Amino acid sequence: MTDQTNPAALAQRDDPGPAALAPVAGIGTLVASFEAYEEAKRRLLTDEDYQVTWETDANGRKKQFTKRSGWRKLAIAFGVDFRITEEIITYENPELREGIVSAEYKVLATAPNGRCVDATGFCSRSERCCAPGCEKGGRHQHCPAAFNQPCHPKRHYSKPDHDIPTTAETRAKNRAAADLFGMGEITAEEAEAGGGMDPHEEPQPDAYIQELARAVTALVKDAAGKDLIDKRNLDIRSKALTLIASGSTALGYTGSLDKQSGNDIWMWCRIELGLATDEERAAFAEAHPPAEAEPEDLEPIEEEPEG
Repeated sequence: MTDQTNPAALAQRDDPGPAALAPVAGIGTLVASFEAYEEAKRRLLTDEDYQVTWETDANGRKKQFTKRSGWRKLAIAFGVDFRITEEIITYENPELREGIVSAEYKVLATAPNGRCVDATGFCSRSERCCAPGCEKGGRHQHCPAAFNQPCHPKRHYSKPDHDIPTTAETRAKNRAAADLFGMGEITAEEAEAGGGMDPHEEPQPDAYIQELARAVTALVKDAAGKDLIDKRNLDIRSKALTLIASGSTALGYTGSLDKQSGNDIWMWCRIELGLATDEERAAFAEAHPPAEAEPEDLEPIEEEPEG
């Protein structure tokens, strides 16, 4: 009997045992490949190629996810080829092929070394609709679906017969690329809470206020967990909405939110809750200096006549 505790004896046995999973290349080559990928991302991709959220990672940095344009740049750089293997379009009127209801695409991504990955992307004209009985508040405007009424796709898509298939195709290609590169990343559209947004589209104002509300709610929970705020009778959602309103007023944002104003309000809330670092406070103070107080109109002092 072979000694199961003796490495030399195990190496000499006739039965090779089950094959072990081995790297496809030397460790040095693999490390160099991963470093080349990270270097390509750093030098090829710009801020426009990322979707930035108001949530932060463990190091306090804002999370960002690669958008469609970023994945295409990386695909070109590494010679990745995309091929649509299946297209399923559902029409409101199938006989006349009118009124696209949904689209599903399957895409095969192939690298120069032959490695390939397939992925599926789906988009429906109803995915941006409110759920029946939607209770979202604030700036959110309910669509007819919230009241169990039909909702016209043009309410959510400017050109639904074009936007729905292209969104599905984009999602499939992005996911295939992310899996093929194998870096454990998720795509921008997968990071979108609730989904349904084309990764190369800017969120509408309603989407900004909803995402900001979720992000600030997370901040309030974090502050409560660290005993930075009074937790007696704490209504987390109400506290978050109050902070957003106060931050908007303090920063002078009275109209609809956009990416910049949302970021500013989010950081203002971090500072108010005591979660911001000294560097974040300093950078925010530099970007938003306090307004100089206007001098008061002083009445002239009448001098007493000499006696």
